[in-house]
Amino acid sequence: MDEITKYGLRLPINLIIKGTENNKRQTDLNAVELEKLKQSRCLAKLRYLSNLRSQQTHDCPICLTTVRDAWIVYPCAHCLCVTCFNRLTRR
Repeated sequence: MDEITKYGLRLPINLIIKGTENNKRQTDLNAVELEKLKQSRCLAKLRYLSNLRSQQTHDCPICLTTVRDAWIVYPCAHCLCVTCFNRLTRR
């Protein structure tokens, strides 16, 4: 049975506090999970960029040609040659 239905609007103080504590715990858990997700994304970007730095040549994942001078790095850390970037942005 629902607590509000059982007690009406006159909930015992222990139920009010319990509900408040549960909401705070859930909010804290959600914040922790969000921070873990952000950290995971940052670490993935760092690994990707570290890998790029260690490579001698960079290949465009779209046209598969070796990128020599000009290339674009997206916020997600993926790289494209300028030609493919221009083709994609025209559409």
